[in-house]
Amino acid sequence: MDAKSPHAFVQHGATDPLGQQAIQRILQRGDCRSAAYYESAASTNSIALREPHDAKQLPRLIVTDRQSAGRGRLGRQWYSDSGTLTFSLALAADTLRVPPSARSLVALAAGMGVADAAEFCVSPIRPLIKWPNDVYLGDQKIAGLLVEATNEQAGSGQPTQIVIGIGVNVSTDFSAAPQEVQDRATSIAAVAVSELSRYALLPRVVEQVLERITQLNEATPELLAEFRQRCYLTGRVIRVRRPDQTLQGRVLGVDDQGTLELATSQGVHPIHAGEIEVLK
Repeated sequence: MDAKSPHAFVQHGATDPLGQQAIQRILQRGDCRSAAYYESAASTNSIALREPHDAKQLPRLIVTDRQSAGRGRLGRQWYSDSGTLTFSLALAADTLRVPPSARSLVALAAGMGVADAAEFCVSPIRPLIKWPNDVYLGDQKIAGLLVEATNEQAGSGQPTQIVIGIGVNVSTDFSAAPQEVQDRATSIAAVAVSELSRYALLPRVVEQVLERITQLNEATPELLAEFRQRCYLTGRVIRVRRPDQTLQGRVLGVDDQGTLELATSQGVHPIHAGEIEVLK
């Protein structure tokens, strides 16, 4: 299909036929208006951030079979193999009705979408969201997200495009992963009620993430109420390391801007970012 058409689908390399079918399904039902599919890539977010695309091609889906340098928050690298679903969604920033100060809500909404899709496979286990961007089964991570902005409008300081990078451990084999990753991660397949392939899950994840973004725009209080029921950190004692200070306390929850509220001996602190260690 022509890369300039409303539903352009461009492939790079010998991609997985199951992935091709999943992407075609997403395009045909209108979830995304264009897609790029790579046999291998360093980072789908990096591709999305550097690609010049007009609003007619958004939402845009970027998928890779093998990701070699996926990024997480705070510069961490995302471990993945042939059982990991790795992709990015690029959205027009003006379709998001949240101020830049509440941009963390985008990560919370997208995380809720991933949790929704995962829950379909692992019910009655309920996935939780570890603020701001990880999805957990029990005390182990099954997915991570990274939200970035690009193409700032000249002079306005406002981004024109929001990119949501998503990695889901569908049937990831962690035997070759660093010990730290083995200790804190698991896969959906480890607890799924039936056998599952990563590309069987892709259309559902994309659909649920976009539905949650719509909910963020149209019913933010309801989204936050649901998130608070899934918040992994609420009630836990954590340590937050930031460049200027380290804080320790008990998590009260999130406020209406998606900011974490931490009760310490000095009072309640809003946490916008930082490295979080769960103590108990």
